[in-house]
Amino acid sequence: MTGALERFVLARTRRERWLLALLLVVGLPLGWYHGVIVPLETRESASRQALLEAQALERWLEARRAELAALPPADTRADRPLPGLSAIDASLQEAGLSAALSTATGGGIAVLLEEVEFVILMPWLEAFERGTGYDLAQLSLRRGDQPGQVRAEFLLRPQ
Repeated sequence: MTGALERFVLARTRRERWLLALLLVVGLPLGWYHGVIVPLETRESASRQALLEAQALERWLEARRAELAALPPADTRADRPLPGLSAIDASLQEAGLSAALSTATGGGIAVLLEEVEFVILMPWLEAFERGTGYDLAQLSLRRGDQPGQVRAEFLLRPQ
């Protein structure tokens, strides 16, 4: 193997040998850096960002748990009628949110919001859940295209 390599190098002109040496000294480390190190750094920064987002969500959930623990016991609300689709839609529009509403199986209401501000949606959800006879049964949030925006799907069930 080394004999074939030696014959290959000796068959080259002095200029070609310098270019091969330059390729080995500069090209291989540069290729290693761009082919291995840069993708690893990119993956690491993406995982760090995902970790920071998960920690922020966890802190937010802990704050909501503390608020929930501080609330007085809920009243039965059996004497008040539940708001219908139009009342919920009006409440959403009053908060500056537009949604697609539909009746879900089991008497709930499915709500889909495309690209809404997170800081507007969460206070509305909190106030709506406290002020009506509905519980938030399911909630799915996905990051939107713009910073601070989310795509939200949730299910409201009668208490």
